[in-house]
Amino acid sequence: MNTPGANAVSVAELTVGLMLALARKLPAANASMHAGKWEKKSLQGAELRGKTLGILGLGRIGLEVAKRAKGFGWILSAAIRLCLPAVARENGIRLVTLEELIAGSDYITLHVGLTPQTTGVINAKTLAAMKKGVRIINCARGELIDDAALVEALKSGQVAARR
Repeated sequence: MNTPGANAVSVAELTVGLMLALARKLPAANASMHAGKWEKKSLQGAELRGKTLGILGLGRIGLEVAKRAKGFGWILSAAIRLCLPAVARENGIRLVTLEELIAGSDYITLHVGLTPQTTGVINAKTLAAMKKGVRIINCARGELIDDAALVEALKSGQVAARR
């Protein structure tokens, strides 16, 4: 059965939870604790307030993510070609080109359908154009990201949160 939007809040909450986990280095802290270590200094996280969140896809889920992110004091932006401009304006979300979103975001979250235009939208070229240490959350489809390019970006530190 087709139930558009039925899980939008759940996916948005998962997305924000994953961003919090990355910001606070929860995966690394969990691994450290399970290894019997307490590495407090190396596990200090970062605040989300004032960071730029780039939302690729401002449909039901992307909009729910934006609503929750506002509470954290994010600067929100969405790619013009992947959202309805009226929706962005009504919700205080800055419209930018895909290139500007890629280059200017501290965190990027993906909430688009899989189409010929979005397949591999995150690839070696777009990853190289991102801020060093960018964090990417993909709660949409795996095919949006070129896996080999992402692995290389993780190894080099271009994309943060390897653990």
